[in-house]
Amino acid sequence: MDLSISNEIYKMSTLSALPISWMVSSEALDDPLLVGMLSEFKSKSPYQEIGALLDSPKDQLVSYPPKDRTSPIDQYMNKFYQSFGTFPHSVSARHLDSVSMEYLQKKYGLETFLL
Repeated sequence: MDLSISNEIYKMSTLSALPISWMVSSEALDDPLLVGMLSEFKSKSPYQEIGALLDSPKDQLVSYPPKDRTSPIDQYMNKFYQSFGTFPHSVSARHLDSVSMEYLQKKYGLETFLL
């Protein structure tokens, strides 16, 4: 992710009070500069939300059988928690099935699902 573009988006959303949901992939969680920048955005503005992007170019949730999806979900959520100190309030994936959504809602309290 180009950090300068992210800064511009942040500035525009803060000035306009436009809420922004930053959907963060597992790979992005490996970038300490990006995690730090998003944490700073969230701490400075109530209009910033950091959400979970469960899919990545290498690994899509839908590629697992439904009964096996809890493991990659838990791995991602633990990594997210280690990065931000909290679980996300929203989650996104290309294809979210009802089994995964129910698991995310029951275990992590998620109520916002973006497809």
